[in-house]
Amino acid sequence: QRDDVDRLRQGFEFRLPNDPITPALILAIMEIEAWFLAEYSHFLRIHPKLSTERIRREFDFDPANDDMALRDRPAEDLENIYFLEAIPYHKTREHVGRTVNSLDFSIIQNQVATKISDLGKLVRVIEPFFQAL
Repeated sequence: QRDDVDRLRQGFEFRLPNDPITPALILAIMEIEAWFLAEYSHFLRIHPKLSTERIRREFDFDPANDDMALRDRPAEDLENIYFLEAIPYHKTREHVGRTVNSLDFSIIQNQVATKISDLGKLVRVIEPFFQAL
């Protein structure tokens, strides 16, 4: 539950050893699909009729401007959006893979990660790895 996040973070910091490596706790607060919602440009790659205007009109939230980390059921939101065009979304390898392959990772890195703090933390943790390649 969202109310448990602070307690979970405190427990993580208190109970885990941090030597020789300091672990990092990255939370997609409710579900990782909140990050998918926040990278709203992918909807048009899933289907050209899934515009942010249509999403706003149909569901009364705006993935381009609202804080998607505050959505209580992001996977359900994603499922409902895709279903506007009869495209299924469930937490299966196939469906999640289709969505992940539609995401623009430069937008995630440079825009979404600046709005969602845990995603920003994840990006900062893994960026050095990709820069070393």
